Parts: sequence; structure tokens; C-alpha cells
Amino acid sequence: MYNRQWKAWESGSYDEALLLWCREPFNRENPQALYTLADAALGKAGKGRETADAVYHMEKAANLGLAQAALAMGQMFQYGWAVHRSWKMAGVWYEKAAALGSAEAADHLARLRKARRRRILTGCAGVLGAAVLAFALYLFYPKAPPEGVLVHEDTELITPVTFEEFSQALGDLIGQYDDELVVSGQRSTNRLLLKFEGPGIDLSRFPAATVIADEENYLVIQFETEEEAQACLEALRSMDGILFADMDSYQNTPDRSTSGTASQNVPYQSPYSGIVYYTWGVEYLGMDQLAAWLMEQPTTPVTVAVVDTGVEPCQENAHRILEGFDAFFPTTGNGWTDQDGHGTHVAGTIIDCTWDLDVSILPVRVFENDSTADSYILQGLRYAMDMGVDVINMSLGGVCDATAPGEQCGGPFDYILQEAFDQGITVVVSAGNGDENANPIDTCGYCPAHNESCIVVAACDDNGDLGYFSNYGESVDVTAPGVNVISYFPGGTFQALDGTSMAAPHISALAAMLKLYLPDKTPAQIEKYITDYCVDMGDSLRYGEGIPWAAYFAGE
Repeated sequence: MYNRQWKAWESGSYDEALLLWCREPFNRENPQALYTLADAALGKAGKGRETADAVYHMEKAANLGLAQAALAMGQMFQYGWAVHRSWKMAGVWYEKAAALGSAEAADHLARLRKARRRRILTGCAGVLGAAVLAFALYLFYPKAPPEGVLVHEDTELITPVTFEEFSQALGDLIGQYDDELVVSGQRSTNRLLLKFEGPGIDLSRFPAATVIADEENYLVIQFETEEEAQACLEALRSMDGILFADMDSYQNTPDRSTSGTASQNVPYQSPYSGIVYYTWGVEYLGMDQLAAWLMEQPTTPVTVAVVDTGVEPCQENAHRILEGFDAFFPTTGNGWTDQDGHGTHVAGTIIDCTWDLDVSILPVRVFENDSTADSYILQGLRYAMDMGVDVINMSLGGVCDATAPGEQCGGPFDYILQEAFDQGITVVVSAGNGDENANPIDTCGYCPAHNESCIVVAACDDNGDLGYFSNYGESVDVTAPGVNVISYFPGGTFQALDGTSMAAPHISALAAMLKLYLPDKTPAQIEKYITDYCVDMGDSLRYGEGIPWAAYFAGE
């Protein structure tokens, strides 16, 4: 049990023979054996480190009716040991333990309730004080904020009702203003992306040409000149209630090199299932062993959104690819067009890693050829979130404004990716392939790879050596196969490519496999499972926690 004085888990004394007996298959439903395994692991592990199995065993023992295990779960949540700290969940488990006959749990529960009453009284006093202050402010500052979006007299305000109408209005606007110089990055878009909170915003002093606004307070603001756009941007960033404000800009799909054709590589036939896989990453990460185990388990369908250049189905994989979204043809497109091949290759790896599992691909086309505007990517992410996907793969990125390790640039991507995280969506992103000369750079200056709410993936070859191009940094979480990766390509062909873009979908597939069996786990929990079961490669800035070994989840 948890020792408050030591601030650590104090487990019982168990000899190895007992632990070996507890691990026998016939003890999988034995609550006392499960408790013993969990208690021993919690006592040896550091706080929150490599405790995923322990939490699973303890929770299962508690659900099987062992009062001591339910009490332990309550302590884990109360003190934040191996799980996130939550007094609410602690109370739930203490109640269960007390109902099972634990007097100690009843004492813990009484103390929690007493502390809760103190917090409520303190909170009420704070609310009363805030109400008095608010009333005083109202008396001195009676002017109410604007309702709706107020624009300059010369500004065209467009207020689409549906997501498709907003996407079409955005496409029309980009088509009107973005010439080759803008697309190539030689000239500014003169276009701002804005989201605010509150009943309204006053933009009447900024002479924008067009403003597109939706009901969720998300705006696209087009100016005729860069000076006007910059002036508005500076003013917005100093205003209260601005969730993000940034200039729309263009980026390309990450560079990747061709390693060879499929004929130069031998597909791998799994001895565990007999399935033939194209990417060597399946065997290297033990994903076929996990897949074979999952085929024998009850699972819940999972959908992975691939935000990329589109996904072109072929006869072999068409049944796995849903109709999705095309930012360039929002009312007629379904995401099945891919003029570049990048998205088809990325989605193909996810499909390949999850054969015979209930994992579907939602194609979200936000690149035309190999170029796109940030506003299109944001539309794609918003679409994926609205569709309630389980995992989002983003094999894309570019230089951003964050300059220090762990720092968030505070732009649109950070905001919407946090929204996805809060919604329960696991987002996997590529670490990036270096600068224009493929020299690795720190992910703190690369977006979205600098974002701490995502699983950031570096690339390695089949010897475990990092790809020469793979970015590094504190935000890198894990490393996966990203050199000479075979996958589908438009035209019903196969291609072997290099890049962190090729590494990320291996981890998206692994996250999807975990969600199949553990549908209620949060993005943080899914990331913890993956990072806990890694082979440590020794350089955390370049490898993160290491290279995952998926077979651990199947007990291999």
C-alpha cells in the first residue's frame, strides 16, 4: 500500500516462486494472484514508470471483488501513483472497497468527504467574493462586449452554416488570392487565422477584404496587403479572449527519398498468423504477434484519420478505406484522390500493420500535389475531430515560432491539437526530416512535432540506427521504422520510401491496435502504454523512450 511518510509504494515481500505461480495462465482470473503481481510491480517501479501492467492487474483484481485491490486503487488515485491523481476516482474505489468489507477504505472515504466539504466552503467564499468584485466592475465598466463579429464597413462578412459551406468559402477565398508566389512562400498570404472566446469580437477598425466566420468563433480574415494583415495580427495578440491568432502560410509534404521498388524487397509472412506483410516494421516491432493475439480477443472498431495528400484505394485495400474529406473539393470529394503518393503510402502502412483487424482509414486530403495552406490542414483536423476518429496520423510539418525545448508556439495547431487530446483522440506526428539540406534540427522549432500532447516519432533503419535525416529534441517520444519502408502507392503499385513520415504510421497502427482492445483509454494512457514498452536505445533526445516492442502487450 502507499506509504505517505515515504511517499512511495510499500509492497509486501514476495519470493520469485510465488510470483512465477501468480503468472501461470490458470491464475488470470485469480484476484489474489493478480493483486500480488500488481503490488510487487508497484513496489519496484518508480512513480508512473513502467506500471501499465500493474494498473491493469490491480484494476482487474478489484473488479473481481478483492477489497484489498479496490483499496489499493483508491490509494493510487488519491496520491497519483501509476495513474493520474483524482480524488473523484479515489472516492469511487474507496466506496467499492468499503462495500466489499474494507474498514480502512471506509476511513479513507470519510476523510476524503471531509476534505471535500472544506473545499466547497472555501470555493463558495471565493465565488461570493468574485461576485462582489464582478458587480463592482459592472458598476464602473458597464459597457458590454460586442455580440457576433463586427467588421469594417468595406469588409465582406461570410457566415457559413455548415462545415462544407465554410470549407467551400475558404477554398474560393484561397483560389482568389493565392497565386504562385504565395503558394511557393515568396509572398505572404495576407490572411489571418483567428479563434476567440466570448459573445463576439470587434474588427471594425481593420479594413479586411473578407472575413469568414463560423458559429464556433473561428475566423479566416483576408487582407489586401501584408502591412494591414500584420497590423491586425499585432492588435489581436494583445486583446483578451484570443485563443489563437496567426498568419496563414504554406508548407510542403516532408521530403522523402525513394529506397527502391517492392520487387527489391521480400515481404514477411508471419509465423503467428500466416499473414503476409509488406513493411519490415511489422516484424521489427513485433506487431504481428500483437495482431495474432488481438484476433482472439473481443475488440471495438477503430478509425484512423490520415491527414495528408489523400489516399488512393486499390483492389486489395479498398474495403479498409472510408469515404473522407477533400479540402479542395469539400462538397464532392471523398479523399480518394492522391496526386503525390505520400498519403497513400502512409495510410498503406497503417493498413498493412493491421490486417484482419477492425481498423479503418479515414482519408483527409489537405495537400494538393505536395503543397497546402495551414488553413486547409486545420479544416482537415476539424473534420477528423467532428467525425469522432480514434487516432489521427500527421506525417507533415514545418518550421514554427517555438524556440525553446518544450515551448508551445501558441498558434492554431497547438490549440486544435489540444482540443483533439481533450476529446480523447490520440494524435501521432512525424518528428520531421531536418532542414532544407536534410540536416536534423531540434523539434522545438518544428510544428507540430514540438507539441507535447502528440506522440512524436523519429525514424530508424532495420539495424536500429537513426535515419540521417531524423529530427531530435525533448518532444520526441519513440522511434519506429522509417527507412526503406514498403507500402502502397497510387496506380496499384508499391514503393519503398524513407522519412519520419514513414515511421509515424507504424505508431499510429500500434495506437489503433491498443484502442481496439482498450477503447476507453485516454491519449495519455495510450502514449504511456507505448512508451513503457520500448527498447531503450540510450539517447532520449534522438530516440525518445526507444523503439516499441508490441509483442509485450501479448505477453511475449
